[in-house]
Amino acid sequence: MIATSLANLPHSALARVFLVSLGILAAPALLHAQTILNGGFETPVAPAGNFVEQPSQASSSWLFGNFRTGISAANGPWAPLGTVTSQFAYLQNGGGTTGIFSQSINFSSAGDFTLSYLEGSRAFHSDVSYDVTLTKDSNSSVTFLVSENSGANQPFTLVSYSVTIPTAGAYTLTFAGVDTGSDRAAAFDNIAFTSAVPEPATYAIMFGVAALGLAVWRRKRNGQA
Repeated sequence: MIATSLANLPHSALARVFLVSLGILAAPALLHAQTILNGGFETPVAPAGNFVEQPSQASSSWLFGNFRTGISAANGPWAPLGTVTSQFAYLQNGGGTTGIFSQSINFSSAGDFTLSYLEGSRAFHSDVSYDVTLTKDSNSSVTFLVSENSGANQPFTLVSYSVTIPTAGAYTLTFAGVDTGSDRAAAFDNIAFTSAVPEPATYAIMFGVAALGLAVWRRKRNGQA
């Protein structure tokens, strides 16, 4: 039991437990993730050296809007330069059609989040311009919009943005190409939202440990007085 273990600690160690617990409670940088389903695009499984064009939402958790998007194997034809070890999503532009894929995400609370993902360009092809938007499902209001460019021959590179969620609820995250000219493609992987605010469960656990440690420390101190 935790109480028995704490009771066996010397006063100095109990004091450290209490102070560390308080420090964790006060730390603003404890991160928790806002759930994005299949952010690494590991399903459906693409054949080796190939890709799955416009997979279903049921199999991928993403809505791939047309034949210009899909999920590629690590060694598929859409892979960027450099070492690629896992599946990824691709977004192709050209021929008058731009790729687009999206997912509805439920934010349980308002707050400041970081959107991060890996971005690359198809090896030996031109750069790709695309927009990233986050819209409120209930009224289609745009919460976040940024225009990006993957750069020609760019290997996977980490991209991150600060996003403020004004109210809890469902939002749709969309990646959409804006080029309609020559054939080009961008690659995406490890899409995630994280928050710098600890979850309530984290506060509850650490407060409980701190309170228990303080109680045991006081009991031992009073017993030796």
